[in-house]
Amino acid sequence: MTPDILTEDNPFIIKESRLSVAYEKPFILQGGAIALCEKGSATLVINGVPHEFMPGYEMLIFTGTSLLIPEHSDDFKTTLFYCSQDMLLMAHWKFESFFFKHIAEHPVHRHSRETSTATKACFDMIRTTYEEENRYKWIIVTNLLRNLLLNAYDKIQRNIDKPEKSQSKNRKEELYDKFIEKVTKHCIHHHDVEYYAGRLDISPRYLGTITREINGQSPKDIIDMYIVQEIKILLTFSDMTLQQIADQLRFPDQSYLGRYFKRLAGKSLLEYRKSGMTM
Repeated sequence: MTPDILTEDNPFIIKESRLSVAYEKPFILQGGAIALCEKGSATLVINGVPHEFMPGYEMLIFTGTSLLIPEHSDDFKTTLFYCSQDMLLMAHWKFESFFFKHIAEHPVHRHSRETSTATKACFDMIRTTYEEENRYKWIIVTNLLRNLLLNAYDKIQRNIDKPEKSQSKNRKEELYDKFIEKVTKHCIHHHDVEYYAGRLDISPRYLGTITREINGQSPKDIIDMYIVQEIKILLTFSDMTLQQIADQLRFPDQSYLGRYFKRLAGKSLLEYRKSGMTM
């Protein structure tokens, strides 16, 4: 779980780990990490909140999370899956905001016997894929990670009373969640801030105030992030031509799409498609 584990050619790792990188000082995560406690015990301080961690427990944390382990038994051991931010985004694409809020508030949970068996089976499949030669390794593991997250997503939806949650939100939080919901559904066809502000019946300027206050980004930055992610998914998981992708996302032409993508993603369309197929 060290910062130099992940590379462009190796966007994930699965291994036995004592999580020792977080023993002496807080470790700030970049990407996604799922750890299953296999043996021993530890105290995990996640974003300042202590959690007990022992066999049968799972930790799920995302980018920006602080992890410190002030206490652990001598035999403490986990199975750790650690992935890049890009893979994480692919895996939890179009999940609703309450999922991330719940995970932030409950990063450690105890498995039942049934959920433990299913999770360990998925980990075994990831480990097997990690160790073998496979040109589609990156895609296979992204799908397996999505399966793990979908299982958590389902349990959270079943156990959370969403109407009560929404009642506790203030007006800006409600508008922000509606904005994200609409961007998720309509970014393929609508790329401009004015469209979403109009659907929310507020001004673009006020929408910008809301998004900057809640997550520090402008509405355009958020729309672009979702569009780029759609492009990455199409490049990775479809055999559409670049022109077909441009048409699907309503860009004027392939050339415009290419310039837009390279400016935001740092790679050409073909470079990204090639890297996705060979990782």
